[in-house]
Amino acid sequence: MDARAELWTKVDRLLWVEWDPIGINDYGGPDDEYRGYVPEVVSLLERNASSEEIAKSLSEIATKT
Repeated sequence: MDARAELWTKVDRLLWVEWDPIGINDYGGPDDEYRGYVPEVVSLLERNASSEEIAKSLSEIATKT
């Protein structure tokens, strides 16, 4: 697995396990629930966005979508 693919996998897992704003993994929901947000987070990471920028983006996703 190349570095970018590994980053995508890690972000996907992190969103599912740690972020999970709607608590879907508590009920055995689909593990791809947040996969659509992985490109945005990976893009932020690749641009060396600050943790505040990433948190703001995730907060907007959680409250507006």
